[in-house]
Amino acid sequence: MKQTVYLLSKKLNKSYFQLSTLFKIHLKLKSIQAVQTESKRKLQLHHFLFSSVQQVGIEKGQIILSEQVNTIRSGDQFIQKQQIDRGRLKNIKSTQKKQRSKRNQSQNTKCIRKEN
Repeated sequence: MKQTVYLLSKKLNKSYFQLSTLFKIHLKLKSIQAVQTESKRKLQLHHFLFSSVQQVGIEKGQIILSEQVNTIRSGDQFIQKQQIDRGRLKNIKSTQKKQRSKRNQSQNTKCIRKEN
C-alpha cells in the first residue's frame, strides 16, 4: 500500500511537473504572442503617426508658404501705401509751400505799400 501511494505520488509529481512546465511554456508562448501583437500594433501606430505627421508637415508647409505669400502681398501693399502716402505728403508739402509763399508775398507787398 505504501509503495503504491509512493508510486502514485511519484507519477503525480511527474505529471504535475510536466503539466506545470507545459503550462509555463504555454504562458511564455502567450506572452511572446502578446508582445508580438503589441509590437505589431505599435509598429502600425508608428506608421500611422509618421504618415499623419508627414501629412501635417506638408499641410503646415503649405500653410507657411501661403502665409509667406500673404506677408509678401501685404508687404507689397504696404510699400504701395507708403508710396501713396509719400505722394500725398509731397502734395501737401508743396501746397503748404505755395500757401506760405503766397502769404509771404502778400505780406511783402503790404509792407512795401506801407513804406510808400
